[in-house]
Amino acid sequence: MYSEAMALTIKNSQTIELAKRLAARTGMTQTGAITHALTRSLAETSASGPAGRRAKVDRVLQGIWLSAPPDESERIQRAMDGLYDDRGLPQ
Repeated sequence: MYSEAMALTIKNSQTIELAKRLAARTGMTQTGAITHALTRSLAETSASGPAGRRAKVDRVLQGIWLSAPPDESERIQRAMDGLYDDRGLPQ
């Protein structure tokens, strides 16, 4: 990671709109949404084997999550929070 702030200017209206939409749907900042999307895209394009399959599963799950109505997303999150303990193990 870079230790100093770096500027990136995006002059593409479609990219800006996509960043806004992803941020609104996920509750992330626009910068967080862009970072998340780029990280996932890099994993998908550079990973092979289990990491690549995991990236594909994550992409499908994210699509499902983003398409759920907000109240349904909250219900799903509460249910998922009860499935695993703080170490990620089933309860």
